[in-house]
Amino acid sequence: MLVDTTSIMLLVVGGIVILMIVIGAGVILIQRTGATRRNSSDAKSLSSSSRPRSGTYVPPAAAPPLRPPTAPPNPHVTTIPPRSVAWGSGTSGVTAPEVTKPTLDLRGQLEQELAKLRSNGYSAIALNRRSNPEEYCLQVRVNRSQGENVSIHLICPRSYPMTPPTLVSTIEVLNNHGEIAEQQLALESKLIQVWKPDTSLFAIINEVFNQLPYAQPNQTPPAAEPIFSRYPDRIA
Repeated sequence: MLVDTTSIMLLVVGGIVILMIVIGAGVILIQRTGATRRNSSDAKSLSSSSRPRSGTYVPPAAAPPLRPPTAPPNPHVTTIPPRSVAWGSGTSGVTAPEVTKPTLDLRGQLEQELAKLRSNGYSAIALNRRSNPEEYCLQVRVNRSQGENVSIHLICPRSYPMTPPTLVSTIEVLNNHGEIAEQQLALESKLIQVWKPDTSLFAIINEVFNQLPYAQPNQTPPAAEPIFSRYPDRIA
């Protein structure tokens, strides 16, 4: 009876061991099969994703390369071609040089100033000339508020109007011999001090005329010879 029980136990234990071995082997087989299937599925998925898709997908065009901005043009350089001037006579299609109006000579300019003074109320006016050196003297005679006779002289050299005129204003007085003489007045012109070639003599006469009531004789002794008499050639 004892022998039979031991045999049965050994059979049971051996069966359990065999069963465990079979189950373990089955589990290992199942794991290997699953791993193989996963690897195969991953390989198929990778291969399908690596294949180009069929459809309307178009990759974007490559961007243009960056370039530096264009340098601004030189403002001191012009692209206008030089103008050609053709010289000729009596032919068509000839570009003639521009004709400029001749400038007035010195006498013509002074005669215009003379006319401007007369048209603005100055009546006792004279313009004389001398030849050596060539100078012109414009004289305007007026009366001061006290009744004295005053002569305003504007002496213009040959280089006028590039060179300003010389201003000499005189008043009639009696000298030590009881003779009528000219005494110079202490008068100055700011227009002559800041002279410009387009300054008019009419403006200078107006400037001096407004100073006459307050002008005093300077230190120069009276002269018996009038300044205007040094210019014998009558112009106007």
